[in-house]
Amino acid sequence: MNLKTKERVLIRPGGHWWKFSKYRISADGYIGPARNAELVQYDPWKLWMRPATEGPERAWVKLINMVGAKFDRSRARFTPTLLRRRNKELLDWCAEYGLLGLLLHRTRSVTFAAESGNASTGQRSYSWDGGEWYEARSINKKKHRKIRCVKPSAIISPLFGHGQSEQEPLIRTWADYFPTIPASARESYQYPPPTSDEFWRLYCEPVDEFLIAAHDFKKAIEEVIKLRAAAAGKEKLGGWFDQIAQRFSSKEFRQSIEDVKAMVPDTLRYDARTDLQALLSAVSVGFDMDLNGQCMMNWPSRSLLGVLAMMVTLDLTNEGIYPYECARRGCGNFTISVRSNAKYCSRKCKNTVTKRKSAEKKKAQALRRKRVGKKKKGK
Repeated sequence: MNLKTKERVLIRPGGHWWKFSKYRISADGYIGPARNAELVQYDPWKLWMRPATEGPERAWVKLINMVGAKFDRSRARFTPTLLRRRNKELLDWCAEYGLLGLLLHRTRSVTFAAESGNASTGQRSYSWDGGEWYEARSINKKKHRKIRCVKPSAIISPLFGHGQSEQEPLIRTWADYFPTIPASARESYQYPPPTSDEFWRLYCEPVDEFLIAAHDFKKAIEEVIKLRAAAAGKEKLGGWFDQIAQRFSSKEFRQSIEDVKAMVPDTLRYDARTDLQALLSAVSVGFDMDLNGQCMMNWPSRSLLGVLAMMVTLDLTNEGIYPYECARRGCGNFTISVRSNAKYCSRKCKNTVTKRKSAEKKKAQALRRKRVGKKKKGK
C-alpha cells in the first residue's frame, strides 16, 4: 500500500518561548528585563503559520534586517550614527519575541553545586533530551553518609560550526549570562531550573554576543540565498567569488581559475549548510495528538535561535515561498514573497530604483545630445 505522507501526518509546528513585556540595556552592556516587566509564555510559530501575504514579517526577517549591512563585527557594534536607532530596534524586537537564548542553545547539560554547601542535601543537574529539560537530583537517604558530589560544570558547544563540546566550570560561560549574581558566588550559586520564571528574571544576554549571533545568522542565510539564486541563473556570485578564485589559483596552490571556480561553490555550500545545521542541533522532532486523535509533528527547541533556524529551513524548502535580498543597491534587507520573480523588499525601494534608472537614462540622453551638437558645430 502506497501511503502519502501529507495525508498521514499533519505538520503543525509547536513549541513555546518566553518574553518580557519590556527590556532594557544596562550600563555594562547586557540586555535583560526591565523593572516590573511582565513575563509571558507564547508560541512563536503562530505568526509563522500565517500565509506570507498576511500578517507581519517573519521574526527571522526582522532580526537580520535589524542588524543590517553596517554592523562592525570585529568591534561587535554599529557605527555611532546608527547605535541609538539600532538599540531601540533591538529592544522592540526582544519585547516582541524575547531573547535568543544563546546560553541554553549552547548548553547540553549543566550541574550545579551541592545545595547549601552540604553534600548530604543533594546536587542538581539538568540535561536537554527529546525536546525537554530533565532534572536529575542526587540525594543521600542515609544522613550519616555524604554523597559524592561532582564539581559544578556545564557541557558547552559552539554556537556555529561543528566544534566539539567541552565541559567547563560555570564561571567560564554559564555565569556570564547572570550579571546580577556576585562574582564570588557564581560558582556555588543555586541557579534556578532552565526556562523557569526565576531563571528568566535573572537571565540576561550581552548585547555584543546577541548582535554577533544575529550577524552570523544573517551571513549563513545570505550565502544560501545567493548560491541558490546563482544556481537558478538569476544572480551572479559577484566580485567576492572571483577574488576567492583568484587567491586559490595562485602559484602556491597550482590551480587554474577555471578549476577553482568549479570548486568554490561546493566550499561555500558546505559552509552555509554547516552553519544552519549547527543551529538546527538545538531543535528536536516532537509528536503530538489533539483531542480528536489527529497526529501532529512539531519542533521543540531549547533556544529561540534554533526556532528561527527551523523557520528559515522551512521557508527555504517551501516551494510556495521565496526568501530573497532586496535588489536595490545599498538596501540589503531580506524579505519573503509568494512570487519567484520578486526583487524589492518594499514599494519604496522599487520606486527608488525606477527613479534612479529614469534619471540615469535622462542623463545619458543629455550627454548623447551634447555630443551630437558638438559634432554638428565642428562640421
